[in-house]
Amino acid sequence: MSSELGRGPAIEVAVVADDTATARCDEGFLKLRRLTLENRYPDGSRSAPYRYDLVDRDALDAVAIVLFARGPEGVEVCLRTALRPPLALRDDATSGVQWEIPAGLIEPEERGPEGARRCAAREALEEVGATLAAEAFEALGPPVTLSPG
Repeated sequence: MSSELGRGPAIEVAVVADDTATARCDEGFLKLRRLTLENRYPDGSRSAPYRYDLVDRDALDAVAIVLFARGPEGVEVCLRTALRPPLALRDDATSGVQWEIPAGLIEPEERGPEGARRCAAREALEEVGATLAAEAFEALGPPVTLSPG
């Protein structure tokens, strides 16, 4: 199937059924939506309906913070370890702990470029104890979606 440069095919996903009301995880920090979807393709054809569980939450955007300092040995980057229960529960996992850069969720009142900087400063303090002004942070690139839905 051909596509325009930088774009995939124009596939429409339609909600065939929304079973959210019968799902037991419909309130709290994470909400589960249990849907039946079908893909609608440009030629008019459709996929067979399929089940899809979607995890939703109020704060979907996040910041990842690359904290660094220039020292006598060169540039030093701050990493932290974090326990990630889903990794620990996998059959092939040896540990649920991984190294990662500090990160956190952008609260609704922190939306926009300036809000993202305030979030980065807040997360730097929460994650590694570093007190930094929001103005000390700059975007390293455009927003991305690493794990949609």
